[in-house]
Amino acid sequence: MQNKSDAALESITRPISFVGETTDCLTLLTTFLKQRKHIAIVSDEFGGVDGLVTMEDLLETLLGSEIVDETDRIVDLQEAARKGKSERKTGKEGDAR
Repeated sequence: MQNKSDAALESITRPISFVGETTDCLTLLTTFLKQRKHIAIVSDEFGGVDGLVTMEDLLETLLGSEIVDETDRIVDLQEAARKGKSERKTGKEGDAR
């Protein structure tokens, strides 16, 4: 692969979809499938950016379960958050894995 560190962002940018913050999961799934995209920007009622949502986020919501893949370092994010909070309360800082 050729080094293109000086390439302008416009040369690698692709169009992205915007969805409203009140969009329901089924509508978002339909949008992703029709547009063959897996990411969208979530906008608020004033057109500001609230965040982004991915196909993985959507599937995790629909399935009610975390999808763990080879890039995830922490499998149970809720447990890691609880452990980190507990360690901060007791003054013990550590790896929240």
